[in-house]
Amino acid sequence: NNAQISLVPFNIPLSSLLKENDFDFTIAYNTTTTVYYESMCYGLISFRYNRDLNPNSQEFTENLFTGAEDLSQKISYFKQLEQSILLDRITQLLEDTIGINTDFYDQYLSLAN
Repeated sequence: NNAQISLVPFNIPLSSLLKENDFDFTIAYNTTTTVYYESMCYGLISFRYNRDLNPNSQEFTENLFTGAEDLSQKISYFKQLEQSILLDRITQLLEDTIGINTDFYDQYLSLAN
């Protein structure tokens, strides 16, 4: 397996990194970090660590992982997933969760800066 994981410098703005589009995915510890939602606004799946999976949860759970082997399986699943299906799922998650239309995300970011 030739997989490489890169940790990025803390002093580079997240939006700059995501615009470069050099990543296949991001990993977040929870949903209180902007990495989780912002990376998905750029069309990247964000895997979220969750050691206490709740199978009855209504939230998007296909991207949750509990350990290294589970994360590896999730990465493989999303690698083979057709891009349009992935983008549809991401868009629905963002609309349901934060009520944002991803087509206007760059405009929202520019207003915040």
